[in-house]
Amino acid sequence: MPGVSRWLCETPLFDGLMKSPKVSVVIAAFNRAGTLSRSLKSVLDQTEADFEIIVVDDGSTDNTLALIPKLKDSRIRWETHGFNRGAAAARNTGVRAAKGKWIAFLDSDDEWLPGKLEAQLRLLSEQDHKIGVCTGYYLKEEGQPTCKRLTPPRPFSWHKHLLLGCDLGPGTTLMVAREAFEQVGFLDEGFRRLEDWEWLLRFVKRFRLETVPEPLAIVHRQRHARAQVVEEATWKLVSLYENEARRYGLVFERRFRARRWLHLAWLYSLEGNIPKGSKYFIKAILDDPAPPPGMILLVLDAFLGTKMAPKASLWRSKMKSGLCKSRVTGQTRGR
Repeated sequence: MPGVSRWLCETPLFDGLMKSPKVSVVIAAFNRAGTLSRSLKSVLDQTEADFEIIVVDDGSTDNTLALIPKLKDSRIRWETHGFNRGAAAARNTGVRAAKGKWIAFLDSDDEWLPGKLEAQLRLLSEQDHKIGVCTGYYLKEEGQPTCKRLTPPRPFSWHKHLLLGCDLGPGTTLMVAREAFEQVGFLDEGFRRLEDWEWLLRFVKRFRLETVPEPLAIVHRQRHARAQVVEEATWKLVSLYENEARRYGLVFERRFRARRWLHLAWLYSLEGNIPKGSKYFIKAILDDPAPPPGMILLVLDAFLGTKMAPKASLWRSKMKSGLCKSRVTGQTRGR
């Protein structure tokens, strides 16, 4: 039955007398029988133990539900949808069922490093007027031998920064006060993709966002979302936020749209749909004739089947490393 909560342990008779957990961890799962146990273990291994875990099965058709009898930790609860309603709806179900002061999201194929919750709660306790915290993370691409370390930025304006893209991995790194959903609203269930990014755009207009630079999560990217699904969400996002982008000037508004068209050009080209990829590439260039070189290389790699973007990224890393060594050497000699 949709939305029916199942305790994985015996529920005390007088539940109202139980102390509420500090953190409610919300995990939305759809056909994740192969990865959900890994995600859950990473939560159970946290140095901060005052939490509950709410797993929302979003109409899975694999063996995800078969994990229920195997997961016997008293902090785990289970919510189910009778059919697949999407990540936004699943997370909303988890938030509504939550009892903790803080909500922490974790994607069902990702994992946390042991000190994540502790580090975020420490920052929140020190600066309690800031009620949202993301952490850095490692990005593990399928088939790649190493992870890429991603450190969250510290922009002057989070709203302006997020209009150009979301690089925070909020589906796995974000912790916010439960009360934020009362003021910002829940995730928009009309978005089948980009739902957490869109919610953050609303969040930062009301509240402050802080970051822990240390990578405290691992985001596993096994495959890219279908271009058609992302296309639908992208047009919805552009229509909702085009006017807000315009407040930063006409040039910024065009850049806002161009970033979205480039992303669609890349996705369609990866799928081999070169006509549609070309269409969005042209739209991007017409809006912004000078987009970031890295994004151009990604699109060209998808068009041509080359690997220029990874090589350029490696070259930039070596250049930065060389510059750092030169500065250290210069300072040492100066002494």
